[in-house]
Amino acid sequence: LKERPSIKNLIGLLIAFTGLIVLLGAPNLQDKYLGVILVLSGAFTWSLGQVFAKPISEKLNGIVITAWLGVLAGPQLILASQLIEGNVVSNIRSADYQAWLIVLYLGLLMNVLGYSIWYYLLGIYPVNKILPIMLLLPVTGVVTAIMFLGERPDLKVFMGGIVILFGVGMILIGKIKNQRVKHI
Repeated sequence: LKERPSIKNLIGLLIAFTGLIVLLGAPNLQDKYLGVILVLSGAFTWSLGQVFAKPISEKLNGIVITAWLGVLAGPQLILASQLIEGNVVSNIRSADYQAWLIVLYLGLLMNVLGYSIWYYLLGIYPVNKILPIMLLLPVTGVVTAIMFLGERPDLKVFMGGIVILFGVGMILIGKIKNQRVKHI
């Protein structure tokens, strides 16, 4: 991609990751190597996928990319569900209205809207400027849990969130207007 992050961006990323560790706490990973490997592998492949998606995002609309991802991933996910859970058809038939509302919320709002916006941004900004936005997900998760579930996180969670916001802000604030690839 020939996009090089600046020293400021690398420092901001390090600060944001530090905040993530504070927010999530240092989990006990003893004897959980498979889980750690799977999480790191997932993060790596997702990041690699975003690098490959960058040139496509510059040419195609975010909704088109999201639709194709759904078409290509859907059959694989149905097969995986059948192998892991079994009785996919029975599970679909027995789902109540709340389950369908959750599917609609996650499928339409979270995936279609969220990823369409994501791929739009990926098409107009350098990857190293927008990828850190994903570090905001734990912060928004905590805020949502406070608002809708009435959770009361401890001071450590708030401090971690502030550190994440500072690190991501350090990356995003500044020359982002000058680094637009194109205007759609």
